[in-house]
Amino acid sequence: MSQMVAIKKVVLNERHFLSDSRGKNDFPPYASLVIAQHPDDQGFFLLNICVNGQITDTWHATLEDALHQAQYEFDVKQEEWIETNEPL
Repeated sequence: MSQMVAIKKVVLNERHFLSDSRGKNDFPPYASLVIAQHPDDQGFFLLNICVNGQITDTWHATLEDALHQAQYEFDVKQEEWIETNEPL
């Protein structure tokens, strides 16, 4: 059985806020973000991981699109991401 693999991750802190159509909001319960790929899919999943372990996700056609979404929603900068290769 094939599984998703994390290729980038970032731990959120007090500097990161969730930004949506209503403006900026405190991010909790989100604790970290992961960009992952599934071997059967060419796209990228941006996983929003909550402190309680729940996960929400969005799908993106390119890695750049996923990074842009994380920057838009949480103000995560390119240099904050950590390269990884971890099975999820």
